[in-house]
Amino acid sequence: MYNGYISLQEAVAVGRSFATVKGYNMDRNKEMIAMEVMNIAGSITSCYVATGSFSRTAVNFFAGCQTAVSNVVMAITVLLMLQFLTGLLYYTLVAILSLIILYICACARTCVC
Repeated sequence: MYNGYISLQEAVAVGRSFATVKGYNMDRNKEMIAMEVMNIAGSITSCYVATGSFSRTAVNFFAGCQTAVSNVVMAITVLLMLQFLTGLLYYTLVAILSLIILYICACARTCVC
């Protein structure tokens, strides 16, 4: 329940901030209805909570995208990267976790408690 509320607040905040920058009006009621319909449909199919992507919106805005085709291009790019480059990223999580553990150990030796 709280995840849905937080995602709704995030979507409204992102929409409001970009609406003021672009100079158009945003209907918060329509935004809320759209998010909640997607969350209800997602809960029926055991999906994660739907939320607006602030980073994707910012990338589209600063890249100068004007239509929703940019989202389709971005989705296809992500799918291709997942299909062909996942093998290269297989050990990344292990390496990052190892680095964090080594960093904590190094800090523990040098820190004065």
